[in-house]
Amino acid sequence: VYAMESADLCAVYCNPIQVPVADPVIYYEAGTYYLYGTWDVDSLTGIAVHTSRDLVHWQWQGFAFRKTETTHGQRNFWGAEVIKHGEEYLLYYCASPNREDTLPLNMAIYVAKGKSPLGPFKEWKAPLYAANESDEAIDQNFFLDEDGTPWLYFVRVTRMHNEIWVAKLSQDLGAFEGEPTLCIRSEAGAWDSRPWEGHRVAEGPLVFKRNGVYCLEYTGNHFLDPDYAIGFATADTPRGPWKRYDGNPVLSRSDKVFGPGNACIVPSPDGTEEFIVYHIHQSPRTPQPRYLAIDRIRIKAEPGGKMSFSVEGPTHTPQVLPAGAAARPYAVSDDFTGASLVRKQWSVLHEDPDNWYYEKGDLVIQTQAGDCW
Repeated sequence: VYAMESADLCAVYCNPIQVPVADPVIYYEAGTYYLYGTWDVDSLTGIAVHTSRDLVHWQWQGFAFRKTETTHGQRNFWGAEVIKHGEEYLLYYCASPNREDTLPLNMAIYVAKGKSPLGPFKEWKAPLYAANESDEAIDQNFFLDEDGTPWLYFVRVTRMHNEIWVAKLSQDLGAFEGEPTLCIRSEAGAWDSRPWEGHRVAEGPLVFKRNGVYCLEYTGNHFLDPDYAIGFATADTPRGPWKRYDGNPVLSRSDKVFGPGNACIVPSPDGTEEFIVYHIHQSPRTPQPRYLAIDRIRIKAEPGGKMSFSVEGPTHTPQVLPAGAAARPYAVSDDFTGASLVRKQWSVLHEDPDNWYYEKGDLVIQTQAGDCW
């Protein structure tokens, strides 16, 4: 039970944000953030979606995509992202066609279509891309260049590496045009200088363009390793060649936060700040379930056409809400065994399942008079 009083306003947030998701990707439209990713609990069913107005308080909205007996993808629905294309929405994701938990996983990249960011999405390209018999494809990222050229970045999982590749897309965004190009590979011999890229892993690509420079954000190390970390590379063309940022990694473990990785970058509600949205491990010994975290990021153009990247994190103490987010009331308590109540504004929840119920880790309250957080 929660009380509301206008004087009790909470203007801070604290990581981890209690959404159990990995590989978070956010689509932003008309003041609403739509969160997709890898849901440890739901990855065998489909792709869930949460919504928020402030990047901090999230509401589960059900499944944007749900498998059926006839869909090609059947399990391991990972790392989804949504884009708008004309009047439709496209959902890019990776999945396995396997009906049983067997190896190899045969992970491939799929595309589904829908009329809303909430779905429902239906398989369209199943799959769009599958590497080959021995390799797999995961962690796709769509990038539309300023000249209108669409690109898809993705990870090829081989016996020796997780490496980032890119391919030009057709104008309908449903096929590759030409052969993919290698972007980033973590070589074993480079571990001494880049230990955060251990296990020969470079994955989770995100590409954007600033001041004429192509920027590639990526994650290194094994996803279950507490030293999972995030770095950047830059290039003059979408295909590269890519030069790693000298300040890598820009986001890595601390004595309180473990396994930060697979991030996206989004604006604050009023557009004056940028936030990196990533996942972290539950603890140093228990990686899963992984949880959502957000921190401020600064991306600047430097002399000579260079870029700099810095993150104010990873944080685990109270931080100021994203700019433009409305402060919310604190939850308060009262002594119901005393002679009188300290707080006068209480909502009484009757034993009616339509008024309050537990769903997907949240207590959902439907108030009958006034607001209640």
